[in-house]
Amino acid sequence: MRRCSQASTQAARRGGFTLVELLVVIGIIALLMSILLPALQKARASANAVKCESNLRTLMLSFTMWASDHHQHLPGTLFSADNVHPDYDDWLFGKGTFDDCPQAGTVYNYVNTAEVYLCPQMESNGRGRLAGSNGKFDYAFFSMFGGAKLTSIPSESQLTDLSLHVTTMPTPVICQENAYMINGPSADGDHSGTDQITHVHNKGGYYASIDGAVSFVIEPDMPNRLANGCWQWTSRTPHGNMQILGSAGTSWDWWDQN
Repeated sequence: MRRCSQASTQAARRGGFTLVELLVVIGIIALLMSILLPALQKARASANAVKCESNLRTLMLSFTMWASDHHQHLPGTLFSADNVHPDYDDWLFGKGTFDDCPQAGTVYNYVNTAEVYLCPQMESNGRGRLAGSNGKFDYAFFSMFGGAKLTSIPSESQLTDLSLHVTTMPTPVICQENAYMINGPSADGDHSGTDQITHVHNKGGYYASIDGAVSFVIEPDMPNRLANGCWQWTSRTPHGNMQILGSAGTSWDWWDQN
């Protein structure tokens, strides 16, 4: 009887985990998570980048569709809205405010899915200069081209870096703007001045050019904040003048007239 009791006690002990064994299992699980999580995060970031590229292509297509119905002119911006022609109002806000966008924008009828205006890499954590997505839009239109004709947009532009090295790239028209810039102090869909293209996709960001292609770029951070963003881009106008894309076109079709 005693022998049977000892055997059952030993069997019970063999059926459970010791503290050491449990700690070993926990350690193995933690090790596997440390290996797998970065891979999963990288895969998710890659998927978000693909979606962001797709959004930009779709937005650029909506711009060209809008232009085909408006004598080949691109949509307007806050700077270039033409009060004589209501259709030429801001592409994102129309005549409305932040609360009305993107539905009030002139191009919304051509791409009426709100998710297209948002990059999945960004998180909707409210408005503010340090926030991620504002929950309404993450993309901006180079305001220099407000109202410009499709055929007048050059295929290539020059980007100058910190060492004054010039790189020729497809001309940017729509981009994902840096959240710090796009959310304040004035949240708008115009890309000009010191506005920068985002750095959230592998330390860079994406933009769409007039032919619908999407390019990746890492805009360099200049020591002088006034030299950042669009001021680093230059291109040639239809009249042959080199123009800084950071300047905001102050009237409808300003680009074609200069």
